[in-house]
Amino acid sequence: MKGYTYPGKSPMKQDKGKNYESSKGDQQGPIPKDNIKLQKSENPDTYVYKGKSEFERINDLEDRKSFIQEDEFNSGKSTKQQKKDKKTLEREAEIMRDRSKNKAGKKSYYAN
Repeated sequence: MKGYTYPGKSPMKQDKGKNYESSKGDQQGPIPKDNIKLQKSENPDTYVYKGKSEFERINDLEDRKSFIQEDEFNSGKSTKQQKKDKKTLEREAEIMRDRSKNKAGKKSYYAN
């Protein structure tokens, strides 16, 4: 029995690209005071976290990215806008992770 085949490229077998490892360094940019607004490909009913907790804000961005991935999976294809919005949300979460990890004198949730 072969099992279920994913339409398109399986998320487990996706190539991360040539520059993936080299781009994983510290992300640049300021941490915005509020989470970024809804992206064009997101459902208008999606909740955007308004609080100040860095951990919750990062989780919110990751959840929103996963909702876009669900939409892609359910439709069987992804649009350019969905790809762009996923990258934007991931970049913002990565910036917040790096900034909270690098703050002097503050113990971070993500610190090793």
